[in-house]
Amino acid sequence: MTLAEVLRSDPIRAAAWSSSEQQLVISEILGLSLTEQMLQEDQALSEAVIGRLYQVAQRTQAGEPVAYILGVVDFDGLRLSVSPQVLIPRPDTETLVETASQLIEHNDLNTIHDLCTGSGAVGIALKTRHPNCDVTLSDLSIDAVRCAKENVQALGLSVDCSQADLFDDYRQGYNICAIGTAGTGKTMCAMYLALSDVLEKEEYDQVVIIRSAVQTREQGFMPGSQAQKEAVYATPYADITN
Repeated sequence: MTLAEVLRSDPIRAAAWSSSEQQLVISEILGLSLTEQMLQEDQALSEAVIGRLYQVAQRTQAGEPVAYILGVVDFDGLRLSVSPQVLIPRPDTETLVETASQLIEHNDLNTIHDLCTGSGAVGIALKTRHPNCDVTLSDLSIDAVRCAKENVQALGLSVDCSQADLFDDYRQGYNICAIGTAGTGKTMCAMYLALSDVLEKEEYDQVVIIRSAVQTREQGFMPGSQAQKEAVYATPYADITN
């Protein structure tokens, strides 16, 4: 069977991969870029490759995320390692990175704290875009810190990684704090209360809070069910709960 025939087969169709998921699978299993895929779609595949594609499709149909099956995800032009111990960075979170990047450029910011970093996606993407910035990644989960460190090392970046609960690792001198979490209303409210308490005790030059969340009206945090993003720039701290 050719690649085109496999992609049209019932097992692959049943997996209902998005275009980005399909490209990730083909890239990881066949080592082909999107252009190479289009040029080589009529070439025959080995039985081993076909079996691997069908295996991933079967696990996807059973409910496993493609990123967890493959152990990687594409984010902001980077290929990052992920595991079930961290959340998969979503494409809409790239908007968070873009917003933070614009704030860094327009306000001459140079120190970044990626809070609840998970795989390290946000902080790593910002470090890649702004290599002269000092970046710290922190997370309460030691598994998340290990994952973030793996990504930092794989990309050859100079980024600090630490295990810390919320703002325990928040040091004076940070210009920008990136929070890319999609927790429940109670979780987010607790986070903002903690931030308010921290900033009342210490003086910080500038603080940027970036929030990305998907919530429902019943969860009581944001109205509606669409992804909503908010960036707040404050010198010093401003009420971000409004």
